[in-house]
Amino acid sequence: ASLLFAPAAATHLVNALLALLMVAGLIDFSRRYFSHGTGLLATLLFLYLARNQIDTAYVDLGLALFAFYAFYAAVEWLRSGRTMYVIVAAFLLAIAAGIKYQGLLLLPTFALALLAVNRNPATWMRITLVLLCVGTWWYAWNWLQSGDPIHPFGGPWFGYWLWDAADLQGQKGDLLRFTGHLPWFLAPALLFPFLPRRRSPAERMLLVLGLA
Repeated sequence: ASLLFAPAAATHLVNALLALLMVAGLIDFSRRYFSHGTGLLATLLFLYLARNQIDTAYVDLGLALFAFYAFYAAVEWLRSGRTMYVIVAAFLLAIAAGIKYQGLLLLPTFALALLAVNRNPATWMRITLVLLCVGTWWYAWNWLQSGDPIHPFGGPWFGYWLWDAADLQGQKGDLLRFTGHLPWFLAPALLFPFLPRRRSPAERMLLVLGLA
């Protein structure tokens, strides 16, 4: 959207702003639930891992930002019990799902975690309504343009448009080529939810969700 009002360099500045918002969120979340030192460590790790994204115009930082704040809102909902927070989490997840297809993978992960702590039909109806109203626009546009809501990946089921089977196979190869594993220095963090401390199962589940 910034290209409509500013030069191409503005998209890079937007990405840098997203990184700043992520840093602010990490510091605030860590201060509230852990310590200032934890916030500093989280910020340094994030800046190191995102160092190749901050000065680009890729959408991955935006996806990470909305996913993180959705997690933050879910934790606040767990702490306070206020439905508003889980609605905010659903809104942010819906935007993440509309940014990039990988955002869709967040939906079942969050759903399983939240289902473990809340099965109120009214709450889930609100969540579903928010997801449908906010998160389906891109997929509806895809369907109207190509007949494939997840174009081009749905080609084998919905038919090809612009891309053929060879193009899709090449794209899958690129995705596999850049698939990485959890950095070794983050592996110990997976044990954090299980450290000996008084913590409810729901809190442990949300912490695992955050690490995921």
